Amino acid sequence: MKHVSAWQFVMLLTIYLYSENAAFLISPIIKTASYNAVLSVLLGGVMGLIIILISTAVARKNDREYFAVFGKYIVGKWVHIPLILLLTGYLLHRASIV
Repeated sequence: MKHVSAWQFVMLLTIYLYSENAAFLISPIIKTASYNAVLSVLLGGVMGLIIILISTAVARKNDREYFAVFGKYIVGKWVHIPLILLLTGYLLHRASIV
């Protein structure tokens, strides 16, 4: 594979984010929510799917550039850079826990 398109990168990122949270955060959510566990898991799943649908729609619009490159055209350079840094920090933090 010589080139990874933005679409492929966003799909990998969203699948990783969604599956990791689903796999490792379900039991703490259920313990915390007690009686509302089913509702909280369902709402979390729906919100995760909405995030995936939005991110894939954005990736399909510009499939020639990486998400980290064309994100500054969507939200602006000064908002995009802290968001990418926060995402990187979050991924490193989650990787250290697992």
